[in-house]
Amino acid sequence: GGAGLAAAQTELANRTRALNNELQKIDQEQARVDLGMGVSALIPSQRFGAGLFVSGSARIAAKINYNDQTTLDQLEDLARNTVITDIDDVNALYDTANDADQLQSTVRAVGSAYSQVGLSMSHNFTFFGHDYALGVSPKMVDLRAYDFVTSVDEFESDDLEDTKVSESKFNLDLGVASFLDDDEQLLVGLSVINVVPMEITTKPGRDNTNLGPGFAPQGIDIELKPKVLAGISYQGASYELAADLELTKTEEVFGEGDTQYLGVGAEYDLAEIFQLRAGARYNIAESEDVLLTAGFGLRAAGVTLELAALGSTDANTVGAGLQFGVTF
Repeated sequence: GGAGLAAAQTELANRTRALNNELQKIDQEQARVDLGMGVSALIPSQRFGAGLFVSGSARIAAKINYNDQTTLDQLEDLARNTVITDIDDVNALYDTANDADQLQSTVRAVGSAYSQVGLSMSHNFTFFGHDYALGVSPKMVDLRAYDFVTSVDEFESDDLEDTKVSESKFNLDLGVASFLDDDEQLLVGLSVINVVPMEITTKPGRDNTNLGPGFAPQGIDIELKPKVLAGISYQGASYELAADLELTKTEEVFGEGDTQYLGVGAEYDLAEIFQLRAGARYNIAESEDVLLTAGFGLRAAGVTLELAALGSTDANTVGAGLQFGVTF
């Protein structure tokens, strides 16, 4: 009857308002996916070690620019104030709502990919009576980026490929490490990743949809700057404790915030076969929740299998990692 119809209209209006409020909360918020993989072959030695490595990582980030507040306000007003007496009123309400469903909100997706292939070399030497290990990794680095803008109902991830920009350049990693005690349990190290800076600027593409006035975004600068890290570890009889700190800050690219991580971890070795691990990482450049990690390893007959999981305390970040190795 009429009372039930009025109640349904009120419920529809209330849900429209709630949806509008929730969408306004995620305006300019970012969703991000990170992927990475690598393969290396190493030849260890007491005095000189060498190895070949290939690795890559990618990130896809999307941000919503919410522009449909007015549309949902109008729909809420229609649902709350339209007086329905016959089927013609229902049809008129439907037609008005259907005319207002052309979404104006947009999504911008930015992807970046980093890949490298190089040679790792290490050499032990003595300086003023103290032993050090020096590592040098010459490599070729490929940096590429994608940037696409479209309406929320037209987005296709394949559109990113048409906006690719890239640069390849020779680069270098450096590192030095030394034990602080005669028992060789307390180890400290310092490394510089990507000594040669690199930078590319995205070229935003867009579809043919009318995205609204003023929506012609500028390109985003993606920089690969040298990163300096310091670390310390202690090796016990069946356990190991470690901590590392990024001494340089990585500036944000697309709204993800600056990063500069402090990490701590521990490993317990059971019978030199099973390893249990736990750790935590905190971004000292931003006020973020702690990222917790846990994992286990298996070493037997020259085969190594390691599995790890991670998650933030606010449950907004989750991840997993798998590593497989063979020693012969």
